[in-house]
Amino acid sequence: LINFGVAASSGEYLLLLNNDTALISPDAIEEMLGYLQRPEVGVVGAKLYFRDGLTQHIGMLIGPGQACAHVNQNFPPKRGGYRGRAIRPSNFSAVTGACQMVRRSVFEQVGGYNEAFAVGFNDVDFCLRVHEAGYLVVCTPYAELYHYEFTSRGRELADQEKLARWKREQGLFIQTWPRIFTEGDPYGNPAFDPESTYFGLGE
Repeated sequence: LINFGVAASSGEYLLLLNNDTALISPDAIEEMLGYLQRPEVGVVGAKLYFRDGLTQHIGMLIGPGQACAHVNQNFPPKRGGYRGRAIRPSNFSAVTGACQMVRRSVFEQVGGYNEAFAVGFNDVDFCLRVHEAGYLVVCTPYAELYHYEFTSRGRELADQEKLARWKREQGLFIQTWPRIFTEGDPYGNPAFDPESTYFGLGE
């Protein structure tokens, strides 16, 4: 769907946006666009909230649960967490495809979304290929949206067929990017618990 939509569009900048999101910040698009004026930035993500106002997404780490995880999830809006990463712009390995902005030139340079990942991990795979091409992935808390997650497609855990598809895509993701699982997410820290999504210290 994303690749089809991009092929049918003509803009220099692309906003990849789920159908289960709603703007909070009236200038969210301008805020994200500002980061793409820096030539070294390839993808920009936003801060997303659950329906109840708690944080759903403010960047992603790769590794926890042999997959990838949203950091500082369920924080109230003003809680900063480790080094204020939940309330300050930060670089990450990935941002969710529920809301990504990217320059068309970068999207085309990396070949768009990998359609082998039908639903899961395609956004993270895309961000890693953008990194591999030499660009940064930034998440800004100043662009805020609601993300009514799973509203349109349902939860994997509630459907055995979807769960099986998710596990296949998880296996493909690990196979495609083994190094990050053996060496750790470069935006994490060896001192952290590799399973912590709150930058907790390891034992």
